[in-house]
Amino acid sequence: MEAAQLSEKIVDEPGLQSYVQEENRIIEELLTESGVPSDGADSVINVSGTRSGKSNYGAFDRSKFFKLLGKRMSEFNAHQEASYDTRSGYGEGNHTVPFSTVKSGITAFARKGDLILRLPVYNQPSYLISYSNWNVGHVSIVSTAGSSLQSAYSNTKFAIGANINRGVVEEIIDEWCRPSYLMGISIIKYVWKWRGLRSGLCRIVTQVADPSAVANEAYRYLGKSYCSASEFLGAKWAAPHSFICTTLAWYCVKNALGVNITDWWTVIPTPSNIYLNENTYVRKRIY
Repeated sequence: MEAAQLSEKIVDEPGLQSYVQEENRIIEELLTESGVPSDGADSVINVSGTRSGKSNYGAFDRSKFFKLLGKRMSEFNAHQEASYDTRSGYGEGNHTVPFSTVKSGITAFARKGDLILRLPVYNQPSYLISYSNWNVGHVSIVSTAGSSLQSAYSNTKFAIGANINRGVVEEIIDEWCRPSYLMGISIIKYVWKWRGLRSGLCRIVTQVADPSAVANEAYRYLGKSYCSASEFLGAKWAAPHSFICTTLAWYCVKNALGVNITDWWTVIPTPSNIYLNENTYVRKRIY
């Protein structure tokens, strides 16, 4: 994505772009050291956990992988911490947001089928899957339009997400009383424009006015399991057999709208990847 296309999102989250770039570099480095390709091009992890194609899947120690990832990201964060802005979820993402504030944002801006997304706390890499208050970041699909939640309580169900201990479930508002973003989906097309010497491709962005089909798709996967250790490295390819939070959002948007909200080359997308993708935009920041 071009820097100009990122600017609106980066301005709210200073340091996020470099964080994601470093996160991707470290993950690719660790995957290479583990003998696992990160591009998913030469091999695919089947839902059974076996890999087909040229590469040898071998034994993957997820615990060791996470431990090394945490160590290397912590070393990176130790040098970067002071530069991050602490006004928003990225800088101090573990503080709670009053229920009234969350409810107000949801009722005014949430549409059925929008995404609700929480970015990682900067000192906890988004691949360390430990969803206590989702410090590592999380994304879910809004299942109920905000206009229908005027009388909602903290235990009112309003979203569908994939959780490590519960699989794909309906989530209540109280689970989202942390800094987060309501995200919409855009359809981007490139059209050739004849303008004499200035002829070239023109980028046309159309915001999806009714994303409800995304939520309808998500309902189909309630009760599905969270990716197992053997499926995790090929999380995209495990769908719709099982999901992680980001692949549930990716799969439902792709099937319902034909839009890819993650980088095509990554099989383990993060909430940060979805936040920065050119096909998503911020409708409301809740903090």
